[in-house]
Amino acid sequence: MVQNVVKLKLMTVRVLTPQNVEAYRALRLEALKTEPAAYTSSAEDFEIEPLEEVAKRLEAKDYGSFMLGAFREERLIGIANFVPETRVKVEHKGWVFGVYVTASERGKGVAKAMMLALLERVKTYPKIRQINIAVITSQVAAKRLYTSLGFEVWGLERNALKLGETFYDEEWLVLKIPRS
Repeated sequence: MVQNVVKLKLMTVRVLTPQNVEAYRALRLEALKTEPAAYTSSAEDFEIEPLEEVAKRLEAKDYGSFMLGAFREERLIGIANFVPETRVKVEHKGWVFGVYVTASERGKGVAKAMMLALLERVKTYPKIRQINIAVITSQVAAKRLYTSLGFEVWGLERNALKLGETFYDEEWLVLKIPRS
């Protein structure tokens, strides 16, 4: 399986392992607390999840789920997750979720580097023909990144998320993976 280590301007993008669990947990909590409308998970639910369970999700398997991390030196500054469907009728699909870059590193190509590494790895998955992602309509920069990579909007879900008394719409995007 391709390891997909990408180095760019003193930044490294690589697959996270259970040894990265504490850094991953801290950055994921930061994401959930600072951008709560962007994720279906809540900080409150994630905080009570046992560290051992979080570490299990960081165990990448060939052609299975994986989490990428972007590192500036040894500091985790970005995360992106991929989960392939496993049911027979939908095993041609996979999902990207939980993409986040810490505020001080935004605008420096971190998210793009992670997404390019993610796409490169997923293209080695023989069954995957399309990658889906959802983005809150107010997340303009995220949508711009995804569309620049070839994702196309295919749907809009009104009131997809509710945070307090506020509802958020979510656009659904897809990237087709051509196979010969």
